[in-house]
Amino acid sequence: MRVHKKNSPLSPLGRGAWGEGVSIFRRCRRGFSLVELLTVMATMSVLLGLAVTTLTLLMRAGQSSTSAVTASLAVSRLAHDFRSDVRAASTADLQAGNNDQPSRLRLSIAAGRVVIYERRKAAIVRHETSGEQSIRTEAYSVDVRDVSFGVPGENAARLVTLSLSSGLSDQAPTRGRFMSAAPRQFQFDAALGADHRFVR
Repeated sequence: MRVHKKNSPLSPLGRGAWGEGVSIFRRCRRGFSLVELLTVMATMSVLLGLAVTTLTLLMRAGQSSTSAVTASLAVSRLAHDFRSDVRAASTADLQAGNNDQPSRLRLSIAAGRVVIYERRKAAIVRHETSGEQSIRTEAYSVDVRDVSFGVPGENAARLVTLSLSSGLSDQAPTRGRFMSAAPRQFQFDAALGADHRFVR
């Protein structure tokens, strides 16, 4: 007695209604077309360009903030040192610079100490000496555009002033560029010899 096995419909070589030897399962491999690859590459290029632009703006903003903080600290130190020197000084004289324009302030302090304030390029420089010996030289980087010194007259109040115009200011990005704001104006004054008013 023969037993006939019924071919399973799931057999890849089974007999089907459409004929013999028809494979039901076919392996299909689908790759990427050239158009798809070009599309992906173009998208990645655009995203990379946006990322680089954003990173550049952030770095410039960080540098601008650092410059603003540094300038503020320099202005604070300049104001403190200038007022301290003027209050400790006994006399204040202007020394002519180029084109006979006053560009240096000379403060005479006790014990032969002399402090000179002058402009060098974009900074205010403080030079302290004692006799012929140099004690200390310090530069205040405040991006000076203009500077002027004022000393007390014969009948005026004993105030010594330092006025300067600084180009360092807050900056804001505009369409990828940084537009500088208007220069800031500073004025420091102190009474000449104020620390000696009670000295007899």
